[in-house]
Amino acid sequence: MPRASISRLFAGPQGVNVKKGMVVLLIAIALVLLVSPGIIGRLAERSVDDGFDQAARDSGEIIVSSTGFDRGWFTSAGQHRIELREGELYYMLLGAVDDFSGDPLPALLIDTRLDHGLIPVSSMNRDHGSLMPGLGSAISTLSVEFADGTVVPLPGALYSTVGLTGELQSRLELQADSARGRNAQLDWGSAEFLLRSDARSGSIGVQGTLQSLAVESATETVILGRFSVDLALTQSGHGYMVGPVEMTLDSFGVIGEDTSSSGGPFHLRSDSSVTDERLNARLELQIGSAPLPMGGTGSVQLVARLEDADAVALGRFKQSLDASRDPDFEELETIDLQGDLLRLLAGGMALHVDQLDITGPFGNFTSRFSAALTASPADRISWAGALLALDASAEVSLPVALVEMAAQSDSQMRAAIDAGFLLQQGDYYVMKAAFKKGLLNVNGAPMALPLMGLQ
Repeated sequence: MPRASISRLFAGPQGVNVKKGMVVLLIAIALVLLVSPGIIGRLAERSVDDGFDQAARDSGEIIVSSTGFDRGWFTSAGQHRIELREGELYYMLLGAVDDFSGDPLPALLIDTRLDHGLIPVSSMNRDHGSLMPGLGSAISTLSVEFADGTVVPLPGALYSTVGLTGELQSRLELQADSARGRNAQLDWGSAEFLLRSDARSGSIGVQGTLQSLAVESATETVILGRFSVDLALTQSGHGYMVGPVEMTLDSFGVIGEDTSSSGGPFHLRSDSSVTDERLNARLELQIGSAPLPMGGTGSVQLVARLEDADAVALGRFKQSLDASRDPDFEELETIDLQGDLLRLLAGGMALHVDQLDITGPFGNFTSRFSAALTASPADRISWAGALLALDASAEVSLPVALVEMAAQSDSQMRAAIDAGFLLQQGDYYVMKAAFKKGLLNVNGAPMALPLMGLQ
């Protein structure tokens, strides 16, 4: 309606036209409240499905299927089924859970009630309802379905909103409680997680904290302290996600019949980005105390960087690697895993381990590592060419007590000492190595590598 017409409508004598204007306004509101939910319900359904599909694509380890969606005018109800795809993680978990005796792992069921409309009025009769404009407001409950068909509800609820542009925001709330199963007692503290995803931009974010978790079985008790996560990832456009990730676990403990162990805190921080089709990433890991492979407990500090890697070639290599691990992939002969790796190396990159320090009962273990590959023509790259293009260096320092203990049971450690790869300097054995243009130098001794047989 033109502005002049609107002015006349509200400015007539004795308020008659004002009343007409109010009627028009009320009709418009009624259309928003009554007509939009049915139209927007279809859009909201698509947004929810897109969110689950994106999660499945990003993970690569899960299968998400919709088992039905009953769309109403103001409210709709649906269920999604999430299963772990057969692969390394699937079989690792299957082998770790004796109770299933070879049966498939349980599936996670998510039942959702969706109140839709630009203003979801119907959501006000449930917990956490809101009149916030959007495509919909939802509440989801979780349950686990076992191989025999038994369904066990899980505590807590997931409250979600679908924005006007399709972005999905969910909040998982869990009150402190406990539950006893057939073979275990489960106790957990309160938890709250905020999840955001946008299928259009390919972004996903998670922020939240679980205060504690304890699992007690007949043979051992596992206790986890406060766990927190904060990540914001975006699709790089090459088949993987980039962005900052930060996770912290305050403590863990395992109490068994004969032995027990504990550790913490654990703190992981990483970040990655793609600029001009080049990938850069950084990883930091700090462990205050944890059991060490060589015995006892100790702390760990790790700082590593990946610089200037070919983002496109990395995506192709990741795609080939994922396909080679997929048991359902029927065209394994089409995968050129080695060729894709060589093309990634041909693009050039640099990898630096700025710090890898382990402090344990035998003393301090320190190491530094750096490797850089200059770019090469992709059609001429070979393993020999990659080695010739490699410029690398490493420094390692090991406590004498640790090396001598290892040498007593490991002949290779003794051979490394005898060959001069490890030189004793005071209380430490050290190694300084460099590799450039096919020539290896260890502790000042040059060693030529046989590259003729490499293709």
